[in-house]
Amino acid sequence: MKATNKELLARIEELEAELAKANQKIEQYESGNYWISVAEAAEILGVHRNRVLQLVSSDLIDGKKIGNTWIICRASVESRAANPPSAGRRWEK
Repeated sequence: MKATNKELLARIEELEAELAKANQKIEQYESGNYWISVAEAAEILGVHRNRVLQLVSSDLIDGKKIGNTWIICRASVESRAANPPSAGRRWEK
């Protein structure tokens, strides 16, 4: 199946957007801004530091424990802050 020029241009735009995001993450990592403390993550999200650790253990944000210290991925915190879940419990029929 042959792709049309319009489809190819759309795909190029998607790839350019992905590349821009990847470059932003690389810049953050190289600048030392990639990892933040639990307290910083809590401040960004507007939650208690214990909630940040719950989010990490639930794999809703990325984090690592090094010794007794937790470090949190700034990009995953900013992504969650930009797209917060709706309030209340989920209701399913």
